[in-house]
Amino acid sequence: MSDSPELLKPNAEVTDSELQNELGNLKAENEKLQTELGNLGNFKTENENLRADYAALLESSTHVTNKLRQEVQELQSQLDAEKKRVEEVWEELEDSQEARENLRSENLELQKTCTQLQSELVDLKQKSAPAEKNFPDAADVLNQLKAKRKKSKTDLADLEFILEILEG
Repeated sequence: MSDSPELLKPNAEVTDSELQNELGNLKAENEKLQTELGNLGNFKTENENLRADYAALLESSTHVTNKLRQEVQELQSQLDAEKKRVEEVWEELEDSQEARENLRSENLELQKTCTQLQSELVDLKQKSAPAEKNFPDAADVLNQLKAKRKKSKTDLADLEFILEILEG
């Protein structure tokens, strides 16, 4: 809108050409405003589309965020379970190491006992070593046998064999 000083003056005389000019200016400005109003409508539509896109994006991101939170919770549960399992394995390992140490101690004790028993066995063998046995001559034994048992069928070879067995 033109703020022409002549039009603003009260009781001022205005000519037709001035009014025609002013009317043309007002029409041009009206068209300009109509165009801007049309553009504003486009902006409004575009703004509504953008708002709808934003709402859809917000809904989608909320869905994705919730899904990610759920996955994080599941992974956290799995991690907690794995931590618990690792602790159990460590406890088993510690128990097995303790058991292994106990077995080592028992093994050492058994080795000491075995060494003592072997030593005692050697001592017993030395103490109980058979004294040399002096067996009589086979012919003498055969004569004694025939004197006591006249019908004995034992001969000298059998008696020598028996004495060899006894001498070991």
